[in-house]
Amino acid sequence: MKILLSPAKSMDVNIPNISINKTSPLFMEKTNQIISVLKSWSISDFKSKMKISDTISLTTYETYKNWNQVDDEDGIPAVYLYSGTAFKGLSSIDWNNQDLDYAQNNLIILSGLYGFLRPLDSINKYRLEMALKFDISKEVNSLYKFWSKSITSYLNDNYPKELIVNLASNEYSKVIDKKVIMSDILNCHFLEVKNGSERSIASHAKRARGLFARFIVKNKLKDKEDLKSFDFDGYKYRNDLSNEKDYYFSRNH
Repeated sequence: MKILLSPAKSMDVNIPNISINKTSPLFMEKTNQIISVLKSWSISDFKSKMKISDTISLTTYETYKNWNQVDDEDGIPAVYLYSGTAFKGLSSIDWNNQDLDYAQNNLIILSGLYGFLRPLDSINKYRLEMALKFDISKEVNSLYKFWSKSITSYLNDNYPKELIVNLASNEYSKVIDKKVIMSDILNCHFLEVKNGSERSIASHAKRARGLFARFIVKNKLKDKEDLKSFDFDGYKYRNDLSNEKDYYFSRNH
C-alpha cells in the first residue's frame, strides 16, 4: 500500500533536533534541470509567472539564485519541513522508528521541484507549484510533462501490484499517467455534515488527508479493507457513497 500526499506551500525550518538517517531525493538530476532554468529568472519573472507579491518574489529569486551554495545534505527531511494543514494532521514529529520505517517505504510526497519524495529525503525550502507552466526545455513547457513519465515509470517499475491510496490534490495527483499506471488507485474523500447537508470543505479536507495518512502509518496497514475503520476526529466510513475506486468519509458538526 502506497500513500500519495501533496506537498505544502508552508515550510518550517525550525524543527527540533532529530537524529535520523536522511536520504537523498531520487530525481536530483531532474531537479537540477529545473533549478538551472529558475536561476535565469529575474525578480519580475517570479512575480508575473507565479503571481506572488514583491516580497515573496524577492525571497524566491534569492532562494534559487543562491541554490548552489546550499548543501542538500544539510537539508531537512521532507516530512518535517512541510508544515501545511495536511502535515499538521500527519503530525510526524511524534513518530517512532517503526513509524518512520513504514512511512519511508510507503508514503510518497509529490513535488513540483523534486518530483517524488520519501519522508526522510533531505530537501531545502523552496517555492514551486506543480501547476506552474514555463519552458523547461524546447519540448517541455509544464511540470506535468516534465515529471509524468518519470514518476509513473518509477511506480510501475517498483510497485506494480501495490494499491495507491490517493490523498493528494488533483493538482498533484494528475501528474501520474492514469492510462499507463499499473496499480489500482483509491481516491479518498472527506465530507462535513451540517444541518442535513454534506460537502467537502477545503481546509478540513486537507487536514483529514493528513490524519488519514497518519492513521495508515501508525497502524502499519496493508489491506484495503482496513482503511474503512478510519475514525480520527469523528470521521466515519460511508458505505452508501463509496465504491471500489472512491472511499468517502464524513463527520457531523
